[in-house]
Amino acid sequence: MLFNSVVFLYLFLPATLLAYYVFPKAVRNPLLAISSISFFAWGGINYTLLLLVSTLINYIFGLLAEDDRKRGKLWLVLGIIANLGILVYFKYSGFFMENYNQLAKEMGWQISEFKAIALPIGISFYTFHGMSYQIDVYRDISKAQRKFMDLLLYKTFFPQLIAGPIIRYNTIAQQLKKREFLWSNVQEGLERFIIGLAKKVIIANTFAYVADTLWVININDMGVTTAWLAVFCYTFQIYTDFSAYSDMAIGLAKMFGFQFPENFNFPYLAKSFKDFWTRWHISLSTWFRDYLYIPLGGNRKGSGRIFFNLWVVFLCTGFWHGASWNFLLWGAFHGFFLSLEKIVSFRKYKIPAIINRCIMFFLIMLSWVPFRAVDLEHTLNMYKKMFGFGPTPEGTYHLYMQSTLLTRDFYLVLVISLFCAYGGIQFIRERNSILLEKSLAKTFDLAKLVGLVLIFALCSIYIVSGSYSPFIYFRF
Repeated sequence: MLFNSVVFLYLFLPATLLAYYVFPKAVRNPLLAISSISFFAWGGINYTLLLLVSTLINYIFGLLAEDDRKRGKLWLVLGIIANLGILVYFKYSGFFMENYNQLAKEMGWQISEFKAIALPIGISFYTFHGMSYQIDVYRDISKAQRKFMDLLLYKTFFPQLIAGPIIRYNTIAQQLKKREFLWSNVQEGLERFIIGLAKKVIIANTFAYVADTLWVININDMGVTTAWLAVFCYTFQIYTDFSAYSDMAIGLAKMFGFQFPENFNFPYLAKSFKDFWTRWHISLSTWFRDYLYIPLGGNRKGSGRIFFNLWVVFLCTGFWHGASWNFLLWGAFHGFFLSLEKIVSFRKYKIPAIINRCIMFFLIMLSWVPFRAVDLEHTLNMYKKMFGFGPTPEGTYHLYMQSTLLTRDFYLVLVISLFCAYGGIQFIRERNSILLEKSLAKTFDLAKLVGLVLIFALCSIYIVSGSYSPFIYFRF
């Protein structure tokens, strides 16, 4: 089930909210857990059992790690092996077998036949949820959850089940026990959800239409302008699409009394790669920092070890996103520039902030090429086209872009996206906060309410008249 679907907006969400606030507090967690399982199973029940088994594994090993401290590390290791075993089998076995067969073909070895395995939706996210739970219990940061339904709710809570954010168990452990119902939370959550919905349905999908059209053009027919436009549109598509999901997840959680941490902080304002990773997919970057980078030694074991740790973390980050060499290349791209920043202190050059941000945006655009390309060959060809190597025909497709893709609606969405991505709304809000609080608060609240209603109505029209458009991070 998609957040941007008629079934979710007009059936599932209202029914779940109504039941949640009508039913007694004692049954609210089981109610949300059952609703979340139903949400997950809506598109097919094939992998619902896998999700339940994954939760049961974490439940058992969490209790063992807490009750048997002498062998706590053993239970932790076995629990992590079980989690990673499921993830590797369903997500990476095909990749490993394809590469083995390619090597076997070249070496004259026997080729192994294998059947492709469908990727269970959300498996990367709920696997990391389970692992963070076990590690937190082992570290005595959190107590093991003795109520299976509460742990099931943590693992399956529908706002973050499919595409995050990756919520640490210790972040919401107390919220699982006790949450207060506040109308202000419902109001703020609904506002955040509608903003995310509009960002997905109106903005991200507009960029997706242009990007998807351009990225499937035969590489021999693509020119420099077309290549750069394709990359530019994907750069904004992936940001608006993924941050829209996070907005909706945070808003939905707030409606039910949960406080989720922010997952984005204007990443295209970053002045360095280190800065970028404090702004982009924050829940993932901090997960790898706390559960992989620091345990590997972090910054504590000399410069050589720092670079090794960085490369391990970002190769794993790339591979987490997908089972292909492209994602490993994407991770290596970020690992390289983060290492370069460690070696060369760019601060001493005193580059103006605006130039710094432009350079970073250019590099981030380049990094998205392997993320979007089909394979390494496609990646290399896109880079060649972007920098004018080889034939660069422009005429036919340049006219096509102007007449069909680059419409007034596209330029309007582009302006809105640039304004929002670079903090325009926050700037206005901060500058006018005192004035709004004193003299125009009621007028502003009324205007905001009317605006949100109109935006929701417009999104509904887009959804009903539009085509199926899943979130990008569903495939991770």
